[in-house]
Amino acid sequence: MAPTDFEWEASGLTDEDERLIRAYGKVGRPVDDLAYTEDFEKLLDEAGFEHTSEEKHKRFKQLLNLRKRGRLPRLPPGSLTR
Repeated sequence: MAPTDFEWEASGLTDEDERLIRAYGKVGRPVDDLAYTEDFEKLLDEAGFEHTSEEKHKRFKQLLNLRKRGRLPRLPPGSLTR
């Protein structure tokens, strides 16, 4: 099979991804500094997710994956000094 026979498709964002990304931009706190904070609770509320331990773990992992894929917005300077 020639390299031109492959169909490359970048994985798109799910509705949950998009909600999480919008909420992350509104909260404005870096992922590394977000876990176990009130801001993370606000992010979950903003995105419409529950506050169960399982859901928190799932959404934090999702944020990390989105960051690795370069899908999270860059935060303004000074966001790291909360």
